[in-house]
Amino acid sequence: MSGRHHPGRVYRALKAATRQAVAEYGGAEALSYDTRISRPNITRAGSIAPEDAIRYAPLDLIADVDAALVEAGGRPVITEFLAQLCGFSLTRLVANDTCRGALARALREQGDVITAIGIAQADGEISKPENDAIRREAVEAIDALTALIAAIDSRNDKEICDE
Repeated sequence: MSGRHHPGRVYRALKAATRQAVAEYGGAEALSYDTRISRPNITRAGSIAPEDAIRYAPLDLIADVDAALVEAGGRPVITEFLAQLCGFSLTRLVANDTCRGALARALREQGDVITAIGIAQADGEISKPENDAIRREAVEAIDALTALIAAIDSRNDKEICDE
């Protein structure tokens, strides 16, 4: 046994996610100016060359590059890959969402899921585009419910949505 938990293709995909994040950031040179990691080491972290097979991005680099991508309106590429690898998905929390606002959004998004299902089932078949629409609405509902949970949790010991 190699001592690795995942097959080689997973580690190659991790390196691909690293390359994507670095490219979206603006390249290894730009990232090296904003982090403690040198340009050659950033490049090696994404390289699939045999001599770089055991070199990966350190956690602080992942934290920095993904935070910068999110601040620029993108997705946390590497963190998202790692979450999916473990069977999870990431949901962006809405900053400073009030509990009542989060509750209203969660209810609206759940209604959108039910509407998409109703429209899709109207002809007795669910097509690929309809399936995609249901999935998209379900993801939005999950995001809204996650934001509601965060809003509730931020209320500490106060009653739910008692603003």
